[in-house]
Amino acid sequence: MHITTGIRGFISCFLAALVLLITTLPANADEAASCSTVRIAEAGWSDNAAANGIAATVLAGMGYKTDIPLLSIAMTYVSMRNRRIDVFMGNWDPAGMGTIKPFLADGSVKQIGVNLSGGHFTLAVPEYTWKEGLQTFDDLKKWAPKLDDKIYGLESGNAGNLLILNGMKHDLFGLSQFRLVESSEEGMLGTVDRMIRNHQPVVFLGWEPHPMNNRFAMRYLSGGSSIFGPDNGSVVHTVIRKGYDSECPNVTRFFEQLRFSIPTENTLMGEIRDKHESPKDAALAWLKAHPENLEPWLDQVTTRDGTPALPAVKSFLGLSP
Repeated sequence: MHITTGIRGFISCFLAALVLLITTLPANADEAASCSTVRIAEAGWSDNAAANGIAATVLAGMGYKTDIPLLSIAMTYVSMRNRRIDVFMGNWDPAGMGTIKPFLADGSVKQIGVNLSGGHFTLAVPEYTWKEGLQTFDDLKKWAPKLDDKIYGLESGNAGNLLILNGMKHDLFGLSQFRLVESSEEGMLGTVDRMIRNHQPVVFLGWEPHPMNNRFAMRYLSGGSSIFGPDNGSVVHTVIRKGYDSECPNVTRFFEQLRFSIPTENTLMGEIRDKHESPKDAALAWLKAHPENLEPWLDQVTTRDGTPALPAVKSFLGLSP
């Protein structure tokens, strides 16, 4: 009886130790050959380019290649459903939830974590316009004639545009009398820059992190939570395609742990936009100056060939182990 009990106790302890060992092992890089190239969607926004630059640089140090095509948000999710894109780091919540909702519902994509929190994503105005009285969404209706009945947004199909159009459709805050002017990020910001230099009133889609917050003296309108969600309440999710976490667990673990701060992204976007550096060059310089970020990102992550990722990435960056 005592021998049997002892054997059972030994087996129980052995199994418990085995489970502990398995759960604390690095995400093994013994993955499918297809995992060697990580296909990351690029939405054409500076913040997304900055995040992708960091990811691509670290992945290169881990022995992975990256393919980063420029796609609309809708095409990103369709491509993920069709297994042509693996990762997207730009799903703004709540702004982008309407677009991703059907893809989450059918299981073709999966959110694996928040890579940025505390962001702004709403309508903005120049500071001089705010001081003249356009401070809230409730003020928009009476300001429509001065604004030439226009709100300046991003590219057609953008999540922010869709929220504005929905507000127009339901005449929230008198928005039905406005027209949405759609353009690229560069086009919108160029128009805003010109109107600010001419001291004209203008309402546009603004967000933070973004260099526009340093480039322009600007304010965000308050009171628009029924359209854009809570003030300062935006978060950005990392999204993967169905099955990617089981096929490529090592890369998935890295993306689950990859998180940014608003100051970090503002700095990176400033380098990309104002100094015209490539996202990868800006990321490389930033990572060399801030290597302390690597440790939490690479916890229990390996290189493509299965060795610990942290020393390999540091060596790739020319840093001491």
